[in-house]
Amino acid sequence: MLAQVLWNSIPTALILAVNASAFALIHRSSGVFHIAFASIWPATGTLFIQLSNSSLLWPLAIPAAILLSLALTVMCDRLVYAPLSMRSDSSLAAITASLGLHVVLLSSVLLVAGSETRMLSTVALSPAFQLSQVRILWSQLHSCFIVTAALLLTALILQMTSASMKLRALGDDPEGVELTGLNVRNTRSVAFLLAGFLTAAGAIAASTDAGMGPHQGMPVTLMAAVATILAGDRTLLLGASLAGFFIGTLQGIVAGYCPARWQEVIVFSTLTLAILIKGEGFLSAVKRLEER
Repeated sequence: MLAQVLWNSIPTALILAVNASAFALIHRSSGVFHIAFASIWPATGTLFIQLSNSSLLWPLAIPAAILLSLALTVMCDRLVYAPLSMRSDSSLAAITASLGLHVVLLSSVLLVAGSETRMLSTVALSPAFQLSQVRILWSQLHSCFIVTAALLLTALILQMTSASMKLRALGDDPEGVELTGLNVRNTRSVAFLLAGFLTAAGAIAASTDAGMGPHQGMPVTLMAAVATILAGDRTLLLGASLAGFFIGTLQGIVAGYCPARWQEVIVFSTLTLAILIKGEGFLSAVKRLEER
């Protein structure tokens, strides 16, 4: 029983890890709490399912979903977040604007696709095999592969280029970065493009495993925000992905033994406890007294 519960929690944990990485990448580089993620994520998953279930358009499912996520994520920055940042508006204004974007995008998804949860036509027929006492679905393996590959590819891009250093600098001191001659707008776009790619990976993986509904985005966004806060500000991807994996595993274990209503109680209790223990996150850089 425990082994099966642990295995069932792994796809959910990996999906939350990639979602948290997308959320943290934007927050770490721009300071924005990207609440519009809550509508971009289900919009991407819904498009992927609709095209995958089509007998003619299924080859376009993955590239179309990725392009939609990239376009919507970058649009949020170019049309809303970046102009607010240039005017030096408060973070509260950015959160309010992001919430407004979420409402507009969610309404558009509901208008186009409806409010019902959609499933891949092949999910119900997904084959399974037995490994000792654990029953493993191929759809679960597909989800794990998608998010793991996306995380590794993003980490490789950040490691092999100067993007990681530039995004860290942009998050720490945007005014100073601009004085060095670095194109801030293009650098922000790199962060949002990578986040859009990770968002698409998470949405596709979730759709492959359990389907997608338009109202599933906000709980996922709240969990990603929790992971971002728990991770702190030291790393772009590693901290958030580890925190997201931990929360997802905890959520899966609670779901396996307790009623579903306890899942968010456990997660947000963990966040509250973490803030009380270390308000800047467990992986935050240690600051000198005069820097606090």
